[in-house]
Amino acid sequence: MTRLLECWELVREITTQPCPLLFLDTCSVLDIFRSVYRDNIQSNLARSAADLVTSVQSSARQFHVVVTDSVLGEFNNNRANVNEELAAEMAKLRRSMKRVSSAVEIFFPDRRVIDPGWPSPEEIKDRLLTVVDQLISVVTVLRESDECKLRAVVRVRNRLPPARLKQQVQDCVIFESFLDLVRQTRAEGFTGPAIFVTSNSTDYGKPPGEDMISSDLAQISALYADDISRALAESKKTPA
Repeated sequence: MTRLLECWELVREITTQPCPLLFLDTCSVLDIFRSVYRDNIQSNLARSAADLVTSVQSSARQFHVVVTDSVLGEFNNNRANVNEELAAEMAKLRRSMKRVSSAVEIFFPDRRVIDPGWPSPEEIKDRLLTVVDQLISVVTVLRESDECKLRAVVRVRNRLPPARLKQQVQDCVIFESFLDLVRQTRAEGFTGPAIFVTSNSTDYGKPPGEDMISSDLAQISALYADDISRALAESKKTPA
């Protein structure tokens, strides 16, 4: 069940049960839908998300997975649109499969393009929806504080990432919420990996080495990954 916590409550939970912290923005969740038809997204993203859900639900907690309340709202607002996009892509895939299958029947009548036991595109879509909904069900939702909102406005005025190119106040609130959470957990003795996860390379840059937020992250010993798969890999490099 999704829980809404104040920052101090989440800090207490993380320091009481220390394990890697993954802080997701909206696109890192929506990319799970898109992983089956966009070439710039890792194809194993759904598997990584499913593994993450299992890890969170295990008796010995292995991850804290956090989103802010605005990220949850953005996801809920975009879920239907991305679902329609996914359905359209799956329908396109089915049409392509039929065309190829027809050609194979003509030129290679003794062969089959598709194993009859393979799942249909619709079944694949439904499984992806299930994985995403399961992930949302296990995240902890951080309430965005007024202090973080004020600091976000300062970032926008100073054109600091993610507001370097455009006036992204809400993105800045999300990032400032991450910085504040990790800053407070560090002050309470948490030394485990804390990873900000977003595929928004336009506003944050590309990790590693080409990001625009390295100075912010260095101050709190935090990391940046551009999808859940890479975040899981990064979390294993540094012991919690």
